Amino acid sequence: MTTFRYLLAALVLAATSVALPTTQAFAQPPPPAGEARLARATPWATLDADQQALLAPLASQWNDLGPLQQRRFARAATRHATATAEDRERFGARLARWAQMTPAERTQARERLREFRDLPPEKQQRLIEAYDRYRNLPPQQREALRERYRELRSRRD
Repeated sequence: MTTFRYLLAALVLAATSVALPTTQAFAQPPPPAGEARLARATPWATLDADQQALLAPLASQWNDLGPLQQRRFARAATRHATATAEDRERFGARLARWAQMTPAERTQARERLREFRDLPPEKQQRLIEAYDRYRNLPPQQREALRERYRELRSRRD
């Protein structure tokens, strides 16, 4: 009989309760304090001169980046500010290339990096060595290999 009373009470409460709005604001709890800090954008003007110089290729896109991306780029620029001139130049070139990529190309690059990181260390090392050998080839041989790859790929598609 006691179980019946609890069941009846639950049904009465469910039937008479007021429906709460189900907007997105109510559907998700607020982020924890640490995540709220990460959710804030980093205005371009708050970056120091070294960071702005290193991140210059992204200046026009800075406000379109998500807060987490902004923080990651700012941290990377801070790390590279004390790097050698060669490392800073390489960072700047990579950043400029990244800034020119379309969102689809960026997604593809992220996926390739994720796939690479999922490989066993031995396979990663073999790929790095193969790429180093490729980079050391004369430009004509690299172009011939790229052309051969395009042909093979077009046959596959």
